[in-house]
Amino acid sequence: MRSVYLTTLFLLLSFLSFGQKFQIPDSLKTKSFEELFKLCISDKPDSPTFFTYTSTLLSKAKEGKDNIEIAKGYMSISYNYLNDVPVRLAYLDSSISISKGLKNKRYPAISYSIKGGVYKQKNTINQLTAIYKL
Repeated sequence: MRSVYLTTLFLLLSFLSFGQKFQIPDSLKTKSFEELFKLCISDKPDSPTFFTYTSTLLSKAKEGKDNIEIAKGYMSISYNYLNDVPVRLAYLDSSISISKGLKNKRYPAISYSIKGGVYKQKNTINQLTAIYKL
């Protein structure tokens, strides 16, 4: 019985700690969206700062409530999950859904293109064909 309580307590504390919102570092609070996007582009996805840049980018985009910037944020953060394909595709799908219907030349086209590349890397031709038929 005691182990049930300990397990429940552990799961509850784990859930609460994972649910905390990302905090933008002080050094990035004054950066514009475009400056943050350039930092993301100039950094490598496997560097320790890349996650911070992309998370800050998405947070700032959500604060500004600009759908194109939010779509860029989701697309950028998808690079944090190069080895976790389902999570990466979920972020790309978010980018696509938020930018669908907007009159922008690049979005959702860029996210669709990246999504097609992910499927190509996985050698899933059926899904790849479905993406490019949209």
